[in-house]
Amino acid sequence: MTTTLRTNALCTGSDVVELLGNYKDQFVGVDDSYSELNAAINDADDDIYRDYDNPLVRTDFLLRSGTYIYEFDKTRQTTYRLDRVIVRGNNNVRYPLTNAGNVIVENVTISGDNVLVGGSDAHLVADEFLVDLDANVIVISPTTASNLQSLYCETDYVPRSYHILSKNKAALTLIEERAIVSGDQTENAQVLRLNKRIEKIEKSLMPFDVIDSGVSRDKNLSDPRNRRDHIIQHRFYEY
Repeated sequence: MTTTLRTNALCTGSDVVELLGNYKDQFVGVDDSYSELNAAINDADDDIYRDYDNPLVRTDFLLRSGTYIYEFDKTRQTTYRLDRVIVRGNNNVRYPLTNAGNVIVENVTISGDNVLVGGSDAHLVADEFLVDLDANVIVISPTTASNLQSLYCETDYVPRSYHILSKNKAALTLIEERAIVSGDQTENAQVLRLNKRIEKIEKSLMPFDVIDSGVSRDKNLSDPRNRRDHIIQHRFYEY
């Protein structure tokens, strides 16, 4: 039975192959091998989502008229994937925003009602945003900022650290199986290195059992707003 990669996978088969060392050639260009790769990734992601919750990170921030660039993460690490952006209105009405593409935020300027990227109009409509995954920011249209001001924008995303953890755990599974069979000390050494790398990453990540407010996870689940870290905007506000 062929195993397919899930849509919310934290890495790809090619990401894992790069970590397989002497076993890399067993997976490059071999169609049957992708089922094994996908199974290893799915197992790794199951562990991660179980330990750290799904979505992995949730934040929100307040929209203000006249402000079009917003940080959704205040850490220095980059983002692997931004999964969802919505604005929560009155009576819990949700306004989903659509990803219109990636951008380098330093190239973004605003001219009237237009979002310019490198001097050219990005043609953002009211329900769209641009994202800079390296800077952890989104850019919304002036129309969105005006129409939805004083509402909370919510983001679900995957920091790159979880991506790195996923591909290392998947690679460890594949190499470990082969190292046991071959008894090769080279592969055993690689298993040790991957284990140490995984342990280091896991120590840097805090499970979502308790957030800053001190509210337990069970209580968080009853209130979507309590499940999010609030990001106070400083960098791009115009005072």
